[in-house]
Amino acid sequence: PRIADVIRQAATRLGMDSMYLHQTFEPTFDIARSEPHKMRQGLESALRERDSTLLVAEAQGRVIGFFSLYIQKMDDDDRRALFAPGVYGLIAEAAVAADWRGQGVGRRLFRAAHQWFALHGVSTLWLIYTPANPQSSRFWKMLGFEPVWEVLYRG
Repeated sequence: PRIADVIRQAATRLGMDSMYLHQTFEPTFDIARSEPHKMRQGLESALRERDSTLLVAEAQGRVIGFFSLYIQKMDDDDRRALFAPGVYGLIAEAAVAADWRGQGVGRRLFRAAHQWFALHGVSTLWLIYTPANPQSSRFWKMLGFEPVWEVLYRG
């Protein structure tokens, strides 16, 4: 198999493991049966598109973490704009293998992501995470991220 296929498959498995972990912290988080396919397509897009990339951490011959990154240009005409007009970096997916968490893999991936965005002239980053996951909440806050919205839910 092509190396890109192996990486995409491993990253998809890690991404799905991360989603299942988040589901344990947030019961309203429902994972569709089609999610592995959607994630694989998203990772393929990140590898293929010019304004995106997939960063992968590897150790002992296996993928132990990844970030998928996208550059987003928002203007006054973009009705979906979440922020003021400008160029933003989105960390769309981020995952580290359970046996490698807490060992600096995520921080190294973030440093690489920060460098990649800077090379593309992007300084403002955003992402969506699960606040109920204490490890994720500490991690993103440690990297300087702050909440800007809160999603409200009524079941």
